[in-house]
Formats: sequence, structure tokens, C-alpha cells
Amino acid sequence: GILISILICDLLIPVTMFAFGLYFSNRAPKNINHLFGYRTTMSMKNKDTWEFAHKYCGKVWLIVGTVLLLVTLVLFLLLSRVDTDVAETAASYFALYSLSAFWCRLFRQKGRLSETLIQTASEKTTYQSKLRFG
Repeated sequence: GILISILICDLLIPVTMFAFGLYFSNRAPKNINHLFGYRTTMSMKNKDTWEFAHKYCGKVWLIVGTVLLLVTLVLFLLLSRVDTDVAETAASYFALYSLSAFWCRLFRQKGRLSETLIQTASEKTTYQSKLRFG
């Protein structure tokens, strides 16, 4: 009863991260838009940054989602053997942990992604300048 409900709630974040990670690592939304996708100022600058951001974001979310999914399932198996009140409390704390891990990863990822996109754009500009001016 209650443990299954807790499991479903605790699986929402890992499954969502895994699913979007799988989706984004294989393909970005075709058009840059304000409704769906990994939308940051840097990722929406042009088509190259949009595709790079989604591929990078997808890989990170796939890894983090898989780890959180495995930890959630192991925790559930361990908690299914203890008192329901203890299991509810532990599962609630783990759900908060998953949510905070998601947000921390998102903000950290945004910073790293910006650095990588700036570096990639700089390298591309340098390469294009060399081609133009020999």
C-alpha cells in the first residue's frame, strides 16, 4: 500500500531524468523554442549550441538518472523490511535529496555548459579565421 506509493513518488525524478537524458542524448528538438528543451540563454544562441547543449545535457541526465534510479530501488528494498513510519520518513528525505541533487546538477551543468560553449565558439572562430586569412 503505502510503500508502493512512496516508491512511485521517489521514482519520479530519477525516471524523468533518465527518460529526458535518453531523449536529449539522441536528438535535440528540431527548432530552438521557448517551450520544450534545455532552454538557457547560451543554449539558445544558435543551432550548434542548441544541439551541443542537448547532447551534453542528455548524457549528464542519463548518468545521474541511472544512479538515482538504482539508489532508489536499493533503498526501497532495504526500507521495505523496516517499520512503515521509518520507511516513510527515510523515503521522504531521499525524495528531497533526489530533488536537491537534480537542481544542484542543473545549475552546475549550466555553468560547465556555458564554459564549454564559449570555448567551442572561440575555437570555431579561430579556425574560420585561419581558413579565411590563411
